[in-house]
Amino acid sequence: MALSSHLAKKHEFHPAGAGDLRSPCPVLNALANHGIISCDGRNITANQLKDALKYIGVGIDIRLGLVNSAYAVHDEHSHCGLRNLEQVDDSGIPKRYIEQNVKNEILDFGYRAHIVACAEAALFQGVFGEGVFRQLLVKYAKAVFQEERLPFNEGWTPRWFALIVPELAMLVLIILYFAS
Repeated sequence: MALSSHLAKKHEFHPAGAGDLRSPCPVLNALANHGIISCDGRNITANQLKDALKYIGVGIDIRLGLVNSAYAVHDEHSHCGLRNLEQVDDSGIPKRYIEQNVKNEILDFGYRAHIVACAEAALFQGVFGEGVFRQLLVKYAKAVFQEERLPFNEGWTPRWFALIVPELAMLVLIILYFAS
């Protein structure tokens, strides 16, 4: 049995049910949909989230930074924005962005937001791609972003060597170069 088949059976996909909370982040939702973190999206501790990120190949340095900063900003009740079809327009733009742009005409996707977006893309490439200079398979991205599931069925397996800051930094720089 292939490793990805074994992992897919160990962590079967179950989409969110009625009353389950989901995050704006499709990777967190995929982790919940596979039961790697709480399936209902509630009461997830920092340590559980760190373990889940370790499972998909995120190194300790990145895990600590991501989780500690997320838990410093949000508590269980302060960040409840769910991502679903009703929250985006026909072109995929979040309705919240459109609404806020109407209320605040100077709303801008500025340089800092650009850096953060490139870092998120780099993290995704590092975890689901095939390294710094290789491709990210579209079928992996579709599984995560469209279906909010880990792409086990498409042949993806978690990294053998964790993604750590030096590799992530290189990916961020490459993506910034091409996204500028």
